[in-house]
Amino acid sequence: MPRHTENALTDRKIQNAKPNSKQFKLFDGKGLFLLIHPNGSKYFRWDYAYEGKRKTLALGVYPETTLKQAREERLEAQKILREGQDPIGVRKELKSKRQNKQKSEQLKQKLSFHNVAMEWWERQSGKLTEKHGREIRRTLENHVFPKIGHLQITDIPSKAVKEILLGLESEGKAETAHRIHQRIRSVFQYAVMQEWTDRNPAADLHKLLTPVKSEPMKALPLNEFPDYLRRLDGDHRDFHLVTRAALKLMVMLFVRTRELIEAKWEELDLENEIWRIPAERMKLSVEHLVPLPKQALALFNELKQFRGESDYVFPGDRNPKRPMSNNTFFMEEYTVWVTAPEPPFMASGALRHQYSMNRENGTLMPLKGN
Repeated sequence: MPRHTENALTDRKIQNAKPNSKQFKLFDGKGLFLLIHPNGSKYFRWDYAYEGKRKTLALGVYPETTLKQAREERLEAQKILREGQDPIGVRKELKSKRQNKQKSEQLKQKLSFHNVAMEWWERQSGKLTEKHGREIRRTLENHVFPKIGHLQITDIPSKAVKEILLGLESEGKAETAHRIHQRIRSVFQYAVMQEWTDRNPAADLHKLLTPVKSEPMKALPLNEFPDYLRRLDGDHRDFHLVTRAALKLMVMLFVRTRELIEAKWEELDLENEIWRIPAERMKLSVEHLVPLPKQALALFNELKQFRGESDYVFPGDRNPKRPMSNNTFFMEEYTVWVTAPEPPFMASGALRHQYSMNRENGTLMPLKGN
């Protein structure tokens, strides 16, 4: 078919065209042709000359690209050529712009406050206890992400952060507001270090919130310690053995409540009289060795009869695969004091404070039998 003709092809001609052992062309005119390969595939092409050089522009694959669409593509390419531009060059430029735009959109999505905060959290979580890591994520999900999670890290003004913090403070959640401020500021500090932003809008708000005055837990007076033990042993013999043992071990070992009630049998080396609390369960992420006095060893050995299939020394009543809850522990501890003339405190934290004071002034109370 001569090249100077126009619209010489029809859909029927294209469909009836059979492949040969070698590729061949069916011409439509004005440089547009159909290239048929030996495997039967059919490609629309357009031949043109630019700056004295012969070039071929790919217009699509038949039948995904129809004959009508191929002709429209050829007309658009001719228009570009008449304007003095190379259609192939223009196409490459447009493709590059689309790719850059796509990358920009992907980066924009990646650099939302939500995604940056989660990347920061994942890096931090390895340094935190599982409980602390969960608490940080929960506060971000509950108080921050609904407000600014969708925004670009570079587009968040101090005003948006300020509204979050003052809103929490006005709801009576002052301590939460301070923690949220610290975490938002840390997320922005991480973004600055990654060179994703040049500013930290939370850093300018360090004096925004009213300082929270926290009073230290009242220490257990040394002269009231025997009364505490008598109440634990004498007045409340209806306590479950596991709960009673937990309260006694708290007195003996001076560990944090969570460290105690989440203890696993695999951590205890009763033969060598040592308890190894793994780093991931410690506040400072460092393994902690707790020497076990004879009284503690006796309690642990007594607890073995309640072990069952649970990995925990203090299994939950409803689900032995989980440890005893904080509520169970603290309610039993409260019961020890509720009938006292002046119930002064929750003893677990206060005992640890008293222990620290006694250690400093050299008046540690010896455990009888050691």
